[in-house]
Amino acid sequence: VRRVTDQGGSTADVGRHDLGHQERNRIDLQNLRDGNGHRADQQDGGDVVQKGGKNRVEYYGGEGEDTASRRLDMEKNMRDATANSCEEFEVYYQPVIDISGEKERCSGVEALVRWNSGKMGMVGPGEFIPLAEYLGLINPIGDFVLRKACEKCKYWNDMGHPEYRINVNLSVVQLLQNDIVERIRTVLEETKMRPENLTLEVTESLAINDIGRMKKVLSKIKELGALIALDDFGTGYSNFHYLSELCYILFILFSDPATSRISRKKLKRCRTDLLRILSH
Repeated sequence: VRRVTDQGGSTADVGRHDLGHQERNRIDLQNLRDGNGHRADQQDGGDVVQKGGKNRVEYYGGEGEDTASRRLDMEKNMRDATANSCEEFEVYYQPVIDISGEKERCSGVEALVRWNSGKMGMVGPGEFIPLAEYLGLINPIGDFVLRKACEKCKYWNDMGHPEYRINVNLSVVQLLQNDIVERIRTVLEETKMRPENLTLEVTESLAINDIGRMKKVLSKIKELGALIALDDFGTGYSNFHYLSELCYILFILFSDPATSRISRKKLKRCRTDLLRILSH
């Protein structure tokens, strides 16, 4: 290998396969190869070599096969699950406790999605949500969660808790859909839920990365009567430029949708919060 790499500094990709001592039939051998005579996982091995430094040998032992296989299984089963009205997805509710008064009280809940796959069992959100976002399947899953959450909140409101609220997370992929506002409007109208009892949580990173679109989308959502919350506010951006951009978004969140004016009291609180972040 040293003799090859020394000639012009170029490297060679050698499609080596260790078949071991067990017997393999023709199908097994074909499964070890792709159309070019290399395993698809060997590309991953090449990436590992480049990240660790070029001009060296990396032995491929197949450790990534289980991960790649599980990802393919997840993709297939997730597509089947979303095509089947998202029936395998379950919505759990985490209490939100209000500690601002003399007595702590449960003021609402946050809706959390879980996937109880018929073939793979319970799959954690940290595993399936990134894949769902990558595949675009987070849109039907998100619609399902929003509808279930609004139906549940409407039920609680009708059963003697009219002030009870519900928080629902919106994915970056969902917010980038051109019809996201109409989707939210449709769910609110069909479930007959009070819009002011719905809080949609968006991440701070999205607000910063696409500030122009966020201004438009947040303003339209506010017109529906729903509230917006910045998730993990202040944890990812601490310089003055980002905070000034976030401040504009907070102005939208604190504004009165009926008059489009910003309360002086709320504006002062916004500035105080920003200064508190800067002090840390």
